[in-house]
Amino acid sequence: FTEGVALVPVELPVSQRSYVTLLPNSVSISYTVSLADFPMVNNDDFKVFAEVPFSETPVKLQVVLRKKPPFVRILNIEPEFVDYLIQK
Repeated sequence: FTEGVALVPVELPVSQRSYVTLLPNSVSISYTVSLADFPMVNNDDFKVFAEVPFSETPVKLQVVLRKKPPFVRILNIEPEFVDYLIQK
């Protein structure tokens, strides 16, 4: 096995993209994968999501991993929480 790192942009729901800004707007994902499968992994294989809930206004938004290759084991997502700005 070997370790890799992917820099992935954090996506927002379509309804929030025009008025929410994430800080930072991307996260670093550390993962392990077999040496044979390593060349098949790229940043587009991962999808990361954050959403501002309507019922409350949290201090930070939790980052959620929505997609990854099945043969990859996630070690760490940094940062796990992102700051955000709401523009009106």
